[in-house]
Amino acid sequence: MWIDALGESMHSVGSTDTQGTVVFDYYGSYTEVPAEFVVPPELGKAAALEVAAKGQPFVPGLTMAPD
Repeated sequence: MWIDALGESMHSVGSTDTQGTVVFDYYGSYTEVPAEFVVPPELGKAAALEVAAKGQPFVPGLTMAPD
């Protein structure tokens, strides 16, 4: 999930073949996300590094869709 400075949010698009749910804590809120939106850890790390460097999570291989 990505939320820009204007409050617009996007989510990653992983594999529609993936089933299940990923559960995590998002700033104190219990959160469940369909596993199909999860991306491989190395792609997530690359996106995080891109945010640190350029302020946006856009890297090759990462597909984002608006919420």
